[in-house]
Amino acid sequence: MHSSAIGRYAVRFVAAAFLAVGTFRPAPLLAAHPFITEDTGTQGRGNSQLELTTEHAYEEEDGVRETTVRTNAVLTYGFLDNADVLLTLPHRRISSEAADGSRTVEQGRADVGLDIKWRFYEKDNLSFALKPGLTLPTGDETKNLGTGKSTRSLYLITSYDAAPWEYHLHLGHIWNRNTLDQHESQRHISVAAGRKLGEDLKLVADYGTDTPTSKTSSLNTEFFILGAVYNLRKNLDVDLGAKWGLTPPETDFTWLGGVTFRF
Repeated sequence: MHSSAIGRYAVRFVAAAFLAVGTFRPAPLLAAHPFITEDTGTQGRGNSQLELTTEHAYEEEDGVRETTVRTNAVLTYGFLDNADVLLTLPHRRISSEAADGSRTVEQGRADVGLDIKWRFYEKDNLSFALKPGLTLPTGDETKNLGTGKSTRSLYLITSYDAAPWEYHLHLGHIWNRNTLDQHESQRHISVAAGRKLGEDLKLVADYGTDTPTSKTSSLNTEFFILGAVYNLRKNLDVDLGAKWGLTPPETDFTWLGGVTFRF
């Protein structure tokens, strides 16, 4: 990534300002795409949710421009009032174009994910949840569509409701078993804030950092997201966001979009 240091500091300042301003202001907690930071909200026993999301990511390095389109279908079912099971069915399309005009394209399904989210504490405006998960090696690792092995993860989630603001903290560890010579122990930290404007619109900001996937990098990945979620009608949301990479290991820029149905 070739962002300037000034640009990175400017985006970090905007993120900090957005997240901090809410501390001076006294919505239900339902963080969603385009958030990456998880929330503690659950669907409730017998209720379901379907998220259809797309991400268009752009990266340019050493004269090679790479475009990755990630699409996910995430089905969530509430088997308890405070516990959900989530099934993620992903698809990836990776297009690389060299300076000489040559182009390669790889596409197909990626590694399927299965997670459980359990909200184990809730009092007043504060709540905590655990989210263990695993992925299955359904993607072709030779095409960079999967890791070649099953992976495991565990996240601790904290949410705080301070209407019209909401705040989320996400701490995680990923056991990234793989055949690609990547780091097998990875950490994730992210924080997010959302603010409702009226009954139907919510603005969101999200900042996070992760252990880099590649063993050749000594820098953590860092990202910042700005986005909005709009409630079209009861049980139907649409969202749009933009994600900036703040360090070289992170993808330069990504457009985010999605539709969420609850039933």
